[in-house]
Amino acid sequence: MSRPAVVFGDVHGNSVALGKLVKMVRERFGAEVDIYSLGDLVDRGPDSKGVIDICVREGVRGILGNHELWFRYVCRGGTAGDDVWSRIMGGSSTYESYHVGFYERQRLVEAIPEAHKDFILNLPPYRVIDVGMRSFLLVHTGMSATTVAKLRRAVSEARPGVVVEDIEFVDALYKTRPEEFFWVGANVRAGDVAEFEGFTQIFGHTPQKQVVQTPYFIALDTGCATCPPYKLSAAVLHEDGTIEILTF
Repeated sequence: MSRPAVVFGDVHGNSVALGKLVKMVRERFGAEVDIYSLGDLVDRGPDSKGVIDICVREGVRGILGNHELWFRYVCRGGTAGDDVWSRIMGGSSTYESYHVGFYERQRLVEAIPEAHKDFILNLPPYRVIDVGMRSFLLVHTGMSATTVAKLRRAVSEARPGVVVEDIEFVDALYKTRPEEFFWVGANVRAGDVAEFEGFTQIFGHTPQKQVVQTPYFIALDTGCATCPPYKLSAAVLHEDGTIEILTF
């Protein structure tokens, strides 16, 4: 890749913050720069529809967050369960942004534009991107060091002497432990974040008071539309290997 890439954390329906970020990125880097989402675009905040509008219009390349899972199910024609309407999930805000009320829940699939459905249904569970000489793993919750160690032990016992690429552990967790992959993940405060040789992890999901950046991971969720400091944070990955943090 011959240009920087921009990765942003959890948005949760805050289209104003996302609009400011995208405007700044386009003014600085132009229309061809790739912008990536770490998931949790919807729920809680006031304008999930507006957030998806921006992503579709700007060609944002996202990954699935846990809050996209129920929304993807609805895009396929299903009806969300009552847990979506809980305070902690905040799905009612997403319904309201599409002008659908509590007693009209089966209407949501009809209210979602086809372009929005296509965007959500084509989100992968994770991505690996290359910028300059560095590779980055984009995953919603982050890979736990404890979990990766268990996976490595299991592989070494089952396939002694076999060298397994790091990405295989990511794929194995997605396929075998989806609850952990989308809902639990790395515990930054406890220092339980996996360190990989091949790539730097970038993830969101668990709000931090500020962006946490180390040589092997970046945690980008700073509580946008959810909790203090109520900010949207992003990382600009430059071709020379430097990383710039932006907060809105």
